[in-house]
Amino acid sequence: MKTMIFENQIKFFDRYRYGVMSAYLVIGSCIGSAAALLILKVDSGPFYLAISAVATMASNAVCIAQGAPKLCVYTFYIATFINIILIIAHAVIL
Repeated sequence: MKTMIFENQIKFFDRYRYGVMSAYLVIGSCIGSAAALLILKVDSGPFYLAISAVATMASNAVCIAQGAPKLCVYTFYIATFINIILIIAHAVIL
């Protein structure tokens, strides 16, 4: 079941590559900047900020470099998952 969902998303990404890519860039950057804002607000140190920045920039770099559709989709979801976990963790601290 999970594989079918990802396969459909990869096919959709491959068909509408540039539109989905721009949406991934905007959404991923917004979520990453929200995570960075909370990390800086809590002042939890540079380690968590670096994790958020590396995840976000890796996702953006793969999309900008026009990587394989599977790689673009997976890095976007991994970066979004990491940033959402950081947002939740730092929102609880506040």
